[in-house]
Amino acid sequence: MTGYLNFRRQMDALFDTYDSFRVHFTIEQSSGDSESGAATVDFEIEENPASSGGQPVRKHEELRFTFEHAKKGWKILDVDPRSFFS
Repeated sequence: MTGYLNFRRQMDALFDTYDSFRVHFTIEQSSGDSESGAATVDFEIEENPASSGGQPVRKHEELRFTFEHAKKGWKILDVDPRSFFS
């Protein structure tokens, strides 16, 4: 994944800020072959703050995932937009 370290820091910050998550998703479209693939996903997340008294944050967006088949199975190459997880 290009820019993986930045994305990992972004995800670490998300998990440090929120205690739990509720995720709902629907795969809207997918395509691919034995080597690569892509999926457009209607993605909704509810993030519950780690600090007491905070209100849940809800986000909803269409995300595009790109995949590649590797030796150990399928892996995610990209998520767009990555800013959804900020």
